[in-house]
Amino acid sequence: MVFMRSVRLLIKRFCFKISQWSIQSPSICITLAALIFFTLSFPVLFRTSDFGVFAGGYFGKVDVRPVVENETDFFSLAQIYYRRHDDQNVLRRDFLLKALALEKHMLSNVSNNVVDFVESPFRLWNNSLPTVQADASPLRTINLNSRQLSRGVFRNVLKVNTYVSAAKALVTSLITRETNSKILLEALSDNAARLNAISNVTHFSILSATGNGEQATTNDLVEISVTGVNKADYAILAFLFIFVTYTFVRSEFERWPLKFRATIAIATSVGLLFSIASSLTLTHLAFKNCGENVPLIFMVVPVLVYALDGEARFLRNTAWLFSHDVEDSLEIRSLEFLQRTYLKATFTACYESLKGITAMHFVCCLMFPFNGKASMFIVSATLIHFILRFTFGTALISLDINRLRNHDFYVDRGVPTLDTNKSSPHNRLTHQIKQYLFSRSSFSKYRILWVLFYQILLNWRFRIARSASISFFSSSLNGASATFPGFELRSISLQFLQRYGSGKYLITRLSSGQFQAIDYDNEAIAKLASHPQFANDLAAVYSYHFDSLFFFHFVVALVLFAASSLLMVRVILPRLESDAPFQKMSHKSKEDDNGVFVKSTKQRDPGTFSVKELSAAGHSLDIIKICASHCPFIVSASMDRGLKVWSPLLTPVPVPTDIPLPRSLWPLSKIEMSDDGSHIAFFNQTGSVTCWSRKQMAFIWSIQIEDLAPGPLECHFRLKTIPAFMKRKAMLKRSQKEADADSHARPTLSRRSSVTSVLSMQSVGAGPGLVLKSVTVPYGDNLALPDEDEVNELVVVSSQGTIFCIDIQGNVERYSISNSEQKQRLITCKRLQTPRVNDRLVSHDEYGNLFISTVVNNKWKTRKVNIMRGAFNKGRKLMTPASLNAQENASLERNDAKDTPIIADEFCLSVVPFVGMILITNKNKAELVDAQTGTSIKFFQLSDPVLTSLKVFHDEPTHCRFCGYASVGSFSIAYENANKELNLHTFQLESRTKNSICLRVDRDPREIRCLGMDSVVEKRYTIPDTENWNVTDSNFLIGVRRKANKEVTEVCTSSASTLLTHSSMTEAIKRTNIPPKKVQTKTSVDYCISEIWEGWTMSVNGTVTSHSIPFGENGLLTTKIGPAEKFGTKAIVVAFGNIMKVLFLGHEDLLMNFEGDTNEDETGLKFVNKRRTRIASRKYPND
Repeated sequence: MVFMRSVRLLIKRFCFKISQWSIQSPSICITLAALIFFTLSFPVLFRTSDFGVFAGGYFGKVDVRPVVENETDFFSLAQIYYRRHDDQNVLRRDFLLKALALEKHMLSNVSNNVVDFVESPFRLWNNSLPTVQADASPLRTINLNSRQLSRGVFRNVLKVNTYVSAAKALVTSLITRETNSKILLEALSDNAARLNAISNVTHFSILSATGNGEQATTNDLVEISVTGVNKADYAILAFLFIFVTYTFVRSEFERWPLKFRATIAIATSVGLLFSIASSLTLTHLAFKNCGENVPLIFMVVPVLVYALDGEARFLRNTAWLFSHDVEDSLEIRSLEFLQRTYLKATFTACYESLKGITAMHFVCCLMFPFNGKASMFIVSATLIHFILRFTFGTALISLDINRLRNHDFYVDRGVPTLDTNKSSPHNRLTHQIKQYLFSRSSFSKYRILWVLFYQILLNWRFRIARSASISFFSSSLNGASATFPGFELRSISLQFLQRYGSGKYLITRLSSGQFQAIDYDNEAIAKLASHPQFANDLAAVYSYHFDSLFFFHFVVALVLFAASSLLMVRVILPRLESDAPFQKMSHKSKEDDNGVFVKSTKQRDPGTFSVKELSAAGHSLDIIKICASHCPFIVSASMDRGLKVWSPLLTPVPVPTDIPLPRSLWPLSKIEMSDDGSHIAFFNQTGSVTCWSRKQMAFIWSIQIEDLAPGPLECHFRLKTIPAFMKRKAMLKRSQKEADADSHARPTLSRRSSVTSVLSMQSVGAGPGLVLKSVTVPYGDNLALPDEDEVNELVVVSSQGTIFCIDIQGNVERYSISNSEQKQRLITCKRLQTPRVNDRLVSHDEYGNLFISTVVNNKWKTRKVNIMRGAFNKGRKLMTPASLNAQENASLERNDAKDTPIIADEFCLSVVPFVGMILITNKNKAELVDAQTGTSIKFFQLSDPVLTSLKVFHDEPTHCRFCGYASVGSFSIAYENANKELNLHTFQLESRTKNSICLRVDRDPREIRCLGMDSVVEKRYTIPDTENWNVTDSNFLIGVRRKANKEVTEVCTSSASTLLTHSSMTEAIKRTNIPPKKVQTKTSVDYCISEIWEGWTMSVNGTVTSHSIPFGENGLLTTKIGPAEKFGTKAIVVAFGNIMKVLFLGHEDLLMNFEGDTNEDETGLKFVNKRRTRIASRKYPND
């Protein structure tokens, strides 16, 4: 009892460990199980040999028994060996030709009535000399048709890398009845003597085992028992397969939710396939030389019953977790609670299945075994399926459970379950009958009886070929091998069945009927003549040789399969992470008395980013481009030429919309999306442009513009200018529709009120309302979108100095930026948006000329701007134009035109939004210039910047308290240098009372109340080892970098370039690290984004705060962050391989700014627009 209890405890511990490992490490478990059993199944799946699945359609066995006195009803065997005297390869064409010619002479006087069977290796060439002569590669013919020959026709075979390469002898076997054996021996002896007389011609010397022609037999007989399989047997077998499978599906499979059935079907199918194929391989290796022939397809029925019984146990133990009753009883369904219960149910099913294995093996292998080969197949198949079921299958379903949430665990709302239609008495009675019938035929109750009955029926039907021994290796195997050394008796069993039918046949070997034909050599003949038992050293054994290249290819194939399996697991199935811990059990979780998991009410840690990610239905390969605009949609392109648009602000994140971009437009050079998300433009490197419409969900036009190769300098969507009377009509028509829908709406006033005046200023195109509506619907929901009109157009600027305006019909209008006949190439162009001024394009050509293009009545007008230095804050522009003579203006103006072209890599143009200024950077010097007048305001000294990373930003402008012009609290320039260090230059006023920088250009020098850029103090901050970052509308920097403990340095200078020291702690840079309790050491080697990278934010005062990235999907392994773009007002979207994550702080409802839109006609500063909005929304009493 104590011993049995200890064994039971060890078995339970083993079952718990295997279940826990499968759930905690699903990816490794799936990959490892698939790799091991795919390797074992490879020979069967690719049919590299005959594994006895159907075994020729017959059952056969071989037994050895002594000869009974006066027994003559048996067959005799004679053999002819062909070999070289030096034991060299006999599979060369020249030797095959000589051996075939010699065989024809040896059998010349043998009648067909004397010989019943002839087994010859020359059957591959139809015993034809011309066919052998025409065969350029006999070895290739032998390897391609090896299944047609028995293993006994070649002796001492050498296989190199599984291919036959050489053999020491060829054997021709002749079988005759005992009554004809004397006639056969006499004919063979006469032919051998005749050929020996002309050995100088044949170059063969033929030796006999005894040297005379007297008949001699052994004292043992080999009994061959064969019985065929007919069509009725196969029909019954097919019926059993169908019945067992249907019963399982009908009674057990439908217990589980609809969304899990595909995973269960995959796990069951793969488990059965690998278990049967691997068992065939192992059985073939163990019984390669056995004389028993068993169609192992008939042994699959017990394996199938056991396998589906294990599935049924698992389903019954876990299906209740996702029933409607349990779901309705839980207010919050915790994934961790499901994980614990799933582990317990898996452990119970594993332990019960292991007990079922023991009972199955007892019935099939001890009580009613068929033979050793069948027992070996059943035992190995059931054990392998048990391992696969509770490793591969358990891990696969655990991943699927982690992927779904709440109501997704069971059947869709529109699909009824089996228990939903029970209202009528007829339906209730039918359901009860079906439930009774299938419960009685379930695998739990009568599976042992099914197997027992099948084994009895199988043993009775094929009782002739059934072995009496219950051991795995029959004792008759060694006896048959000793009687006929090197002869495969299975090769003639089928010939007996086809010629004489089912039955038992006896056969013996004639000692005097063994002949050897050796190529002529006197010394070799004399040596062999002294050893009469010469056949014993020519056993039909196979020696194998593998070179290093074969092992190298095998290892590479295994590594490739393992990598492919792991990649498929990570791509197709969602991966478990620590936030949704199916592989990590949190010891901090609590359960109430009913076992229901209680979710912690602890708020999100302020040191952690909020995240929205696209992973499950996202890209398969690395993301190479990301496009974001003012709308709540993101467009991304990947290396596998996939284009997706997704809506990160929706909860849950919907499946992204795929855009079928034609292959001719790849690779892409730029993607541009309109501010309302209704249109997306795609540019390729050859000048092709196409536009996608969200309303039509199709491409609306595609054109080719040669000037746009390899890509545009600037492109954007804009709303065309609409005349005021048309705008008022549209707004009044819209207001009338809203008034008809709302019974409490105020009737239209007879005269134009201030409300109407304000409404007339708003654009009829995309505005905050449409963008706000887009947040609540996915991109693919386009039913509520208004019909497309002609107000949206695409503006594209080429490097040749041409502006292309393309409307939604694909019509193109061209405008030239340079008015000169010799057009100079543009090196940069930027869009400039400011209130009360139409859209402008600021461009710079290769010779230093600055151009401002302004849209007037939907026409682009360009003027050249000369930069004036020395005029800022001098008051000269306050004079009337008549008082300014030409000489003074000429001294103030500066033409930046150069004789030699500017190096594009050393020049950068940046715009300062809202205030209408531009920053011109040339190497280490930057100049702030007013875009309207060309006045140079200030010079800045930079530290070896990478100009493509330079960005300018400021806080929200307000009115100057003294002069009323626009003013900002801070002005900042951020860029990276060649050492991947982020440099931030912040310009602020140090005055306590005057803390806003006045941006007025035409300043009166007598105005001393407000301070401008000439009074600012510059502070420099540096962050090392930055990777991807961007600016936000909330006046701070946000980015991602690798985790490292680096300090931030600060350098402060005044406008006069004098160093200022700030020793106070309040002015120092403070780096806030992640709290120690959040830092977790992980010993796993799995790739995890959250443990490699961290987020950070940096204020204009240099305060850097680190933020951890929440655990989520990891995607493909990557060592470098992909593209990153600004999203909304305070977020950044970053690509980690094939995964996109939107990182932000605070609540996601504040990501988008719905108070205004870039396409909206702004006629004032922010607080002016807010005041007008309040007036427009004011409620008036009914007249």
